[in-house]
Amino acid sequence: MRRLAAAVLLGGPNAVVDHLTLEVMLDQPYLVEVGFGDDSPIVPLPLRQSGPLCGGVGEFEFLASPQGTTLAQLADGVPEARYRFKRVNHAMVDFEPASRRLQSDPTLHWSTAPFATRLIDDRGSRITLTRSSFKTRRGDVVDRVRVAPEDWNGVLFEHFGLRESVAPADLAAAQSRSTS
Repeated sequence: MRRLAAAVLLGGPNAVVDHLTLEVMLDQPYLVEVGFGDDSPIVPLPLRQSGPLCGGVGEFEFLASPQGTTLAQLADGVPEARYRFKRVNHAMVDFEPASRRLQSDPTLHWSTAPFATRLIDDRGSRITLTRSSFKTRRGDVVDRVRVAPEDWNGVLFEHFGLRESVAPADLAAAQSRSTS
């Protein structure tokens, strides 16, 4: 297994390496993504294969460039870059500066309010709890239910098995900041 360092490209060109993905050797090398969220494959992708690849939640493709390999998701046949990586193994310590920044940067969406998300089946269906709603996505069908601040901790435990004690006042304050 190799730990690959990737630069996230969702906001456009970027050279900052702040994502860890894996290369796993089975019958051949595969890219295995376990933490990128909605915009990532849910099945291993063979790194030696060219052209469109089924990622379990859509088609993906590897695009080569002098800067590295870009994982792109195909939308109506058009590649949309997710992240770029080089097939070089990294130690966990190599990710510490990016990890500290990602944990402490107050401008990042996961820093402004608590949330949880996870897959619920092998077809890419996902549940997501944000500061004010619980969303279920199955393919193109999205169901969203409002979650009151006083119910948030219960929904987190019921659907994610996590016991947190996020104060309802903190969730309400985060909700009012996001609407102003």
